[in-house]
Amino acid sequence: MVYNKTIEREGRKASVLVRSDGSIVLTEKHDLNESYSPSMRGKPNGVILYGSPAGNKTRQANIAIFDKNGNGFIMLHYGPHANPKHHPFGKMVEGRRTGHHTHTVTHDGSHPEHSRPMEMSEDEEKYLRR
Repeated sequence: MVYNKTIEREGRKASVLVRSDGSIVLTEKHDLNESYSPSMRGKPNGVILYGSPAGNKTRQANIAIFDKNGNGFIMLHYGPHANPKHHPFGKMVEGRRTGHHTHTVTHDGSHPEHSRPMEMSEDEEKYLRR
């Protein structure tokens, strides 16, 4: 079963589809092993899965969510980018934090700005289908 969910943050909204297990329905998917960096301008309410380096020649999954106007809105990073010291977030697994964190993207001026990393909500943790 799939249902519509409105995500609100700092007065902005995105309307996305979420499965009954809490995972988000992707509108675009990229091979996690290939280099890809999403533009901060995309399809309205778009959800993109892509990978980035995670250290030790591994990759981490990331999700970019776009608001109703197609502007970059929320970046979900399912790992610490091989830099756990600067990403002390997420659950403890085998004595280490997962590094799962989120950024809000704002559009003041000519360049989008990413917020400082923040702890993911329980819902955001579930968005990545495992």
